Amino acid sequence: MMRRHHPSPQSGLSLFELLIALALLAFISLALASSFNLGSRLFVKSTEMAALSDELALRSRLRGWLATATPPSLLAGFALKFEGQSDGLTFVTLTPTPFAPDAAGLSVSIKSEDTTLSMTVIAFDDDGAELHRYSGTLANNTTEVRFSYFSATDEIPNWRTEWNETARLPDLVRIEMAEGSQPDWPEFTVKILMSQ
Repeated sequence: MMRRHHPSPQSGLSLFELLIALALLAFISLALASSFNLGSRLFVKSTEMAALSDELALRSRLRGWLATATPPSLLAGFALKFEGQSDGLTFVTLTPTPFAPDAAGLSVSIKSEDTTLSMTVIAFDDDGAELHRYSGTLANNTTEVRFSYFSATDEIPNWRTEWNETARLPDLVRIEMAEGSQPDWPEFTVKILMSQ
């Protein structure tokens, strides 16, 4: 005699269990998709930042050098000048730098030409003779670049478009430009430490 097998109430999946399994699968799929999306956005952003790393490093160096600009009144065996125009500036810093360890100082020039903001650095010796010259780009696609210089000692403290005082440094220097530069250029304001 053959026995028939009757399904018990415990065999198979109930509809509720199937719905729970599908919900868990959907949740895991959503988490994986979000992780993939985040990973791809981070990859794109890091690739963009790597392409602009030179400009960002130069901007950081410029901030440090400008903060330590040497006042023209300091006695030295070479010319110390600070010239500020509406489209560029030139200054000297005596801050030691790793890429020119034998230099007595650096003459730094920032200039806005066409759609480029560039920087030229001349390392010089104790007699003012040029040792090395370096050039680099701070930003591309620049428009409406404005240099301004703040004087706190004026009768009414204000921003100037030019700095032509030969005996002292401005208190602050600001470089601004319209949006759209590569890399983005936020308002760049530096307090000069030896301005007094």
